[in-house]
Amino acid sequence: MENLLFSLGQVVPFSLLIVLGQLFRRFGVLPETFFKGASSFVFRVALPANLFYSLCGIHQGPGIDKTVLLYITLSTLASFFLSWGAGELLYRKRPEWIGAFTQGAFRGNYAILGLPLILAVAGEAVGATAALIVAVVIPMYSILSTIVLMARRGDGRENGSLAGVLLNIAVNPLIWGAVLGLVWGLLTLPLPPVLLKTVGYLSQCTTPMGLLSVGGIFEWRVARERIRPALWAGALKILVFPVLMTWAAYLLGLRELQLFLVFMTFVTPTSVSSYPMAVELGGDAPLAANVLILTTLGASFAIAAGIYLMRLWGWV
Repeated sequence: MENLLFSLGQVVPFSLLIVLGQLFRRFGVLPETFFKGASSFVFRVALPANLFYSLCGIHQGPGIDKTVLLYITLSTLASFFLSWGAGELLYRKRPEWIGAFTQGAFRGNYAILGLPLILAVAGEAVGATAALIVAVVIPMYSILSTIVLMARRGDGRENGSLAGVLLNIAVNPLIWGAVLGLVWGLLTLPLPPVLLKTVGYLSQCTTPMGLLSVGGIFEWRVARERIRPALWAGALKILVFPVLMTWAAYLLGLRELQLFLVFMTFVTPTSVSSYPMAVELGGDAPLAANVLILTTLGASFAIAAGIYLMRLWGWV
């Protein structure tokens, strides 16, 4: 019960922000244009600031576990290709769904939810490794999502060419935020306190504005026909991949806190950035919103179950 309440306390506010976004729009508290602008702001400003802020202090803390980083890199790639394959198999008659389905199934909310939860449960013993996972998975999430979203566009435009995909990757603000933060942290470059505080304030806008925008733009009528693919993508995200990747890590010899890092990387709900990115790159936005909402609602129970079992087995 303690683990369940802890997880609910971390995840339920995400769901409430989505509900509030819907209520604010319906009762005219905020105009529809606000939510569209907020979605763009999160993608272009707040999330890059969040990534930079998370990584600029990466040099602090104990040593980095390279084995975990390598495993998470390879297993993230595996989850992407498995998700895309599942999308092609299940929805070849609705190819416009495949990009949002794939992104929702493999792309986690690690930077905003996973990292704080890891530090709260495991402490600073894994601080440096947990922070560096951000630098590994966030650029991967952005690059791989760009590829599948442009390959399976849902806005009527032609699928992206290789040059178009590379250009979108090169100008992706999430990648720039992660790369700059990583370089800044590894080189231990000084950052004036006033600038650090400003970036921190922008970073704090990510979660509330991102989730409010999802709730404000979300249309239940349009989303109803996408419930089934959202359920499949959500099952992959918070059930199949956490169990599969943690079990495979155990078979390969990873133990205790290493397994906890792997589990938390994969069990977090679909990333807040998946919705604005689907909008920006012509993905199926209603499906992206469905997956985000369903995984956010279900993740607290999956996280609680995982933390309970790992504490029971003495891993954390």
